Amino acid sequence: MLGCIYRPPSSDITVNSIINKSIHRAASLVDQGKFTRLLLVGDFNHHIVWSSTRGAANVTKPEDTEFLDTVNTCLLTQFVEKPTFGNNHLDLVLADDPNAVFNVKVGPPLGFTEKGHLHATL
Repeated sequence: MLGCIYRPPSSDITVNSIINKSIHRAASLVDQGKFTRLLLVGDFNHHIVWSSTRGAANVTKPEDTEFLDTVNTCLLTQFVEKPTFGNNHLDLVLADDPNAVFNVKVGPPLGFTEKGHLHATL
């Protein structure tokens, strides 16, 4: 199963809950054998300092903690090792198999804005 998620930066508790429930549901469908693997990509806009593929340091916002709990509960591995927007890992690649993704590169942004506010490419 392949999913692409965009979480707006100022999402409220309802949006956060819908996204987390969707991830749990997708993981459940894989567990039931309806799909063989789970791969999620997207702009999650969580300010999590990823210290490893399974954990994080300096998570202070409840919505970030809840998302990290979802990632860990669903046994997902996070593959993006470098920041994608400023010093933040906002764009993520998550999979239920740590061997499913073997090469993620963070490249320059596509396009140009006057303010230079573009996400890096993955």
